[in-house]
Amino acid sequence: MREIIIALVIVVIILLITFIIFWKRYDNNLRNKIKEDLLKYGKLTNQKNYFLYEINNQTYALYILRVNHQTKLTFNSKKIWEKSNKTNIKLIDMTNFSNLEYEKIVIVYPKVGPYLYYQDENNLMFTNPDKNIWDLRVISADLIAQTIPNLNNGKKM
Repeated sequence: MREIIIALVIVVIILLITFIIFWKRYDNNLRNKIKEDLLKYGKLTNQKNYFLYEINNQTYALYILRVNHQTKLTFNSKKIWEKSNKTNIKLIDMTNFSNLEYEKIVIVYPKVGPYLYYQDENNLMFTNPDKNIWDLRVISADLIAQTIPNLNNGKKM
């Protein structure tokens, strides 16, 4: 009986490790696809925690954010973002990113939206990939091909 329990524990551990490896590979493939899509229209330069993205003679700070399907994304302010689901709320401090001198683009994957932001203390609004909130443009990864090529047509956001 003891050998069966040990064998089951080993099988469960192997399955868990396999699942984690598969999930990491899947996530890396999604991120690489996003980068490939962005490279079709501009130049992407990796920084420490973000990218610089040059398109239409303008440079943007670009952040790629993973948001699970069961998670709601809300931009509480320019500096504090929130990911929440039924069981917990995670606040993300984006002060360093928001203080960059560039205009910003956030690519959200794999969830396709909607994403929310606080226009002021009382008004919660939906983001729009063609409209800025603060100096930030929020774009779902599945809308890159429709949004990025027309990004301001070389004009300031």
